[in-house]
Amino acid sequence: MAEFMLRDAVAGHQSLSGQPIVVHGAGVAAEVGSPATREVREVLAEAGIASDGHVARQLTDEMLEQADLVLVATEDVRRRVLRYASADASKVQLMLGDQDLSDPWGMPLDDYRETFEQLKPRVDALAAAITL
Repeated sequence: MAEFMLRDAVAGHQSLSGQPIVVHGAGVAAEVGSPATREVREVLAEAGIASDGHVARQLTDEMLEQADLVLVATEDVRRRVLRYASADASKVQLMLGDQDLSDPWGMPLDDYRETFEQLKPRVDALAAAITL
């Protein structure tokens, strides 16, 4: 969900360095090839955010090396990413800054809406901080 939200927030903007902003999502335990869940697609659609074509991917060393910023949902995932690869610790950050993001997977639709609302201010602030 955060991938689509951030991609939508930076659409049409350039980075502070004038380069295009590219947003990708990947997981440390992804069900590779799976689409976004029905609940994610529904919550994003309610906000007018397209989620077409999403296919889950596994995080790779190459992705970490190429990324300027890696946002993760929880401190546990952050530790796993740092152990998983030679990622620069300074670029692997919690999506919510100082707290874990709740995972609505398998929960009712309203839990996905709550996660969206939890993400929205951080996504907006991040987009404002990295765009011209």
